[in-house]
Amino acid sequence: MCSGFVKLPGVRENHQSKLLVSERISNVDEELADFYLHDNLPPVATLKVTSNTRLTCLSDLFILVQAAIRRTVIKRHFVPVFLGSALKNKGIQPLLDCIVDYLPNPGEVKNEANFELESKEVTRIILNPERSDRHPFVGLAFKLEAGKHGQLTYFRVYQGKVARGDQILNSRLKKRVRVQRLVRMHANRMEDIDYALAGDICAMFGVDCASGDTFISLNAGNIALENIHVPEPVVSLSITPKSLKDSDNFLKALSRFVKEDPTLKKEYNVESKETIVSGMGELQLEIYAQRMKSEYSCEVVLGKPKVAFRETLVADCPFDYWHRKQTGGHGQYGRVIGVCEPLTAAQQLDLEFVDECVGTNVPKPFMPAIERGFREACERGPLIGAKVVGVRFRLQDGAHHIVDSSDFAFCIASKFAMQDGKKMFPYDSRALSMQYNIGCTYVNLEKLQKIILTGGIEN
Repeated sequence: MCSGFVKLPGVRENHQSKLLVSERISNVDEELADFYLHDNLPPVATLKVTSNTRLTCLSDLFILVQAAIRRTVIKRHFVPVFLGSALKNKGIQPLLDCIVDYLPNPGEVKNEANFELESKEVTRIILNPERSDRHPFVGLAFKLEAGKHGQLTYFRVYQGKVARGDQILNSRLKKRVRVQRLVRMHANRMEDIDYALAGDICAMFGVDCASGDTFISLNAGNIALENIHVPEPVVSLSITPKSLKDSDNFLKALSRFVKEDPTLKKEYNVESKETIVSGMGELQLEIYAQRMKSEYSCEVVLGKPKVAFRETLVADCPFDYWHRKQTGGHGQYGRVIGVCEPLTAAQQLDLEFVDECVGTNVPKPFMPAIERGFREACERGPLIGAKVVGVRFRLQDGAHHIVDSSDFAFCIASKFAMQDGKKMFPYDSRALSMQYNIGCTYVNLEKLQKIILTGGIEN
């Protein structure tokens, strides 16, 4: 890893670090390495920065190093790493300077697109970065924003020219749209322009599209650019409106932000009954929470999502449940015998039903009902009411009645058999309490179900 350039005027250690970077980059850049091999550049170990005159003489070296960084970055042999904070506005200016200095301009990159032939075969073509109208227009919408005059679509021109009033085609929707207004953005200011050429980034109003859509001229053929790579979210938070009356505005704002920003994801967790938002950082989610308050008058609360707990068995548990009910007419009859056992660690999130019955004690048509009862019983566990996972239900035997047995009866039987199997074995536990708290301790423990208390006073 090589450190980047940090501009600290007057600090000699900074120049010494730049010399160290020059040696590191020479390992991946042949042109800079030639200077070292021909002794045109002194090694860092022997070079001592001791005077301002010496610092001035090193300016040519730094120009060579910057050119080497640019070459290696374009070839993807060197990746500069910068530290900073957007929230505190620290280290942002050096980052912007290096984007200008080191990253390639549109003419230095080969951009490819998918082209569909008449035979429906898709091939790759290279787009021409020439800034003229001699080639068909190809552009990519990479950002959406809801403005005062409708949806504002940011796009980059990869080939050709687009002008105000032109008709272009959305290659995904196969829909023609007219460019009514074309603007160049300067932060939050707009500058109306008449046309845009390859390499330009601009925006247009009133176009119905999604992020990643390709726009082409009508005579370009079936051309489509690759969708923008969106990295997986790294932070997830629960988000809820402070007041129920703001629920409508909350849903509108969230739907709009998710459409505008492909790095923002939302989902509703059915188990915890929470709306979860995910993004590239906590700061991003906090900014959207502030925008909901300022733009939609909807205050929200961000918090850590609830953990979706699961329950499971820790040991084999045999069962023998006999479900009988007679109320006049057809009754209910079903018996299931078997064992519940935990699955392996690789199957800890699965549920497995195994029919090991031999003979006709439990007819095969009742097996789906028995499995359904087992899975329904696993929806809510006995400890905290969470789902039960990692369990194998082995049905080994049972009994049926030729008149009273039914799918419903066997479903109830397997459900209660599973619930009996989830009961915990009795255990002994010793609790210590101060003498003046014994009464309160007994009262609290007796509130628990099936607790047998025995105790005494010790010195």
